[in-house]
Amino acid sequence: MPQQTPRESLRFLAELRFGIGTAEAKSPVDELLALLKLVDVADQAIGMSGVPGTRISGGQRKRLCIARELLSDPTLLLCDEPTSGLDSSMAEQVVSSLRGLCKSGNVSVMSSIHQPSTIIFEQFDDLLLLKEGAVIYWGPPTDVERAFLAHGPSRNPSQSVSEYMMDCLVRDDMVEQLRIDELKAVVDKKAASLSNLGKLSRTRTSSNRYLGALFRYNAPFVRQLVLLFQRHGKHVAHTKFNKQNIVLNVGLVVIACLLWLQLEYTDKDVRPRFTACIWAMGTWLFFPLFEGMMLFLPDRPLVTKELKVGCYPLSAYYIARTLLMLPLDFVWPTFWVTSFFWATRLSPSPIAYVIVLPLMYLNYMVFQGVGLLMSAANMPMSRANTVSLLFITYLFAWSGLMMDMSRAPRWLHWASDGNIFGLSISLMFRIITEDVDYTCSSNGSGSPEGCNDGVLTGAEAREWLGVDRNPQTCVLSLVLMLVLCRLLSFVLLRHSLRDAIDGARSVGPQQQGKGSESVGNGQITSEDDDIHGSP
Repeated sequence: MPQQTPRESLRFLAELRFGIGTAEAKSPVDELLALLKLVDVADQAIGMSGVPGTRISGGQRKRLCIARELLSDPTLLLCDEPTSGLDSSMAEQVVSSLRGLCKSGNVSVMSSIHQPSTIIFEQFDDLLLLKEGAVIYWGPPTDVERAFLAHGPSRNPSQSVSEYMMDCLVRDDMVEQLRIDELKAVVDKKAASLSNLGKLSRTRTSSNRYLGALFRYNAPFVRQLVLLFQRHGKHVAHTKFNKQNIVLNVGLVVIACLLWLQLEYTDKDVRPRFTACIWAMGTWLFFPLFEGMMLFLPDRPLVTKELKVGCYPLSAYYIARTLLMLPLDFVWPTFWVTSFFWATRLSPSPIAYVIVLPLMYLNYMVFQGVGLLMSAANMPMSRANTVSLLFITYLFAWSGLMMDMSRAPRWLHWASDGNIFGLSISLMFRIITEDVDYTCSSNGSGSPEGCNDGVLTGAEAREWLGVDRNPQTCVLSLVLMLVLCRLLSFVLLRHSLRDAIDGARSVGPQQQGKGSESVGNGQITSEDDDIHGSP
């Protein structure tokens, strides 16, 4: 995650395994940062790819991925082109780090690599070359030149051995001169000499280590929630409270407050209060809806990888990301509603304010849930934007605020009656007008009904504007919508990530009965799909 530092990234996995704040979690993190030469950037934000000056380098990023794998104490590290996208200097640093791991005697490294430089090529202990799916060389890198010269074209003196080897495999004129069948025969003969070694079995110790590695992240659910909250909370806080968002939210409050500043308690101020309710609920319709649409998108690659290896269940991520973050989500709505309510004098009652605030939270969660539905379904952003714009248009057009719905065909009245935006507005208007009397400033054809006695009650104001809906029905409808959206978004997210979830399940229980067989394929996946650790 961009806001995380290398130390925090490693500590998250370590504390999942060993416990929050324990010495067992801290020690391997410090050791790996030193081993892979990441101490200088340990507390620097990883940053976003493609944003210069805001991230650690590509080589440091690769080494961080290696460090994440080593936290599981693997015996084998599988790397798929670990030098891709790096310049020659960074590529050499990464391979040098891998070489250092091998020299430690604790882990072996198997890596695929294309176009290695001479320095990188010379650091490998063994070399396996493939051509069209067949092994044509297997042995020390120092012997590959002799093998190719014996069964292929000569080497240009200006070529390095690695360049000569690659040209023999890809250049058409040199491939024609390479006697691939003879090279295959040499490999087959060497393989046959090893066939009598028999089947290798793991000892009890290695079996226990393997099984322990499979369940290395079997942390208590509460610990998972705490760590996920810490990780994602930092990201959410950075996003919501950066300079741009502060200016945006303060500006929204100032604009709204100036427009409805210090409303009076007369019949002429009833309709402005109603429009203020529309503005308030509308403001906190847009933001949660569009934020919900984007919520799972940036997390999906990392969460997919972590689910595959059973770091945590999807339910832990979902609860931490969508429910535990709500206090942070509510900061700006609280600031906005508090400022707007008292600056505009929506109601003289403090009790009304206390009730409006949770109503705004409910409205926020409902429309965030709608956005989560689109995000959980992994809907393309262009399609999600189209759906959301059509949905918002419906909410405003069919809320009964723009048009007398009695003019609509009777069979379409449900579209207005079930409009959740209209329900929120109706509830808020009821709250701010309850037990409030408005002085009638004039008597005439333009004055509301109920002004005959010189006072317009809150109930008469609601009846006048046609927004006197049953409050219990409105609340139940909003709560039902909230629950349905949240549950359905979890189901959709689970469906879209089913391959990762099924992968974690298949690795775990199925391997428990395989202690005497050859090493399986349990893996810890890092932020980089190219690097995997196998116990």
